Amino acid sequence: MTDLGPWMLGDGGALDVDKCPDCWERRAHIERYEFACMALLGMRVLDFGCGIGYGSEMLLASDNQVTAVDSSATALCVARLRRGHLEPRLVFSEPARFDPFDACTAFEVIEHLDDPLAFVENVDARHLIASVPVVPTVGFNRHHKTDFTVESFRSLLTTRFEIRHWWIQVLPFRHEPYVAIFHGETR
Repeated sequence: MTDLGPWMLGDGGALDVDKCPDCWERRAHIERYEFACMALLGMRVLDFGCGIGYGSEMLLASDNQVTAVDSSATALCVARLRRGHLEPRLVFSEPARFDPFDACTAFEVIEHLDDPLAFVENVDARHLIASVPVVPTVGFNRHHKTDFTVESFRSLLTTRFEIRHWWIQVLPFRHEPYVAIFHGETR
């Protein structure tokens, strides 16, 4: 696996995909947003944990109106500098209470939350497309608060969402599950 340290932002762990070399990790992040772009067309989307906004920009290109939020001030600053000029359908913001959304993406963010269940129960969106690592990470990533397995992540999401699609990204050359991606729709 590529050392991503130089391409990580310090106050929340956001991957700077724009500057990261073409490696498995970069392609895996982009692939998650490509999936979301196919599933979410012409919707009002909350990109929760947007990082530097590369995925928000991709969602915008799928004719969505995007509100992109992140708890990392550094990531939001980078996002606004690189993408803030795109158009009014893309807004970068601190986390806050918003009107309901058609959909929410939450890639590599739920494992950072103090209460993942509260997020799933309270996200005000009909669709949720989310991903988490399904390998132990709490011991070596100071920002991660919960470790998930594929089944524990599915169980969490099905408390409120019916699973429409799901898939697993595997580590190259090892064929071991690494990240689980689920698309759920409220019941």
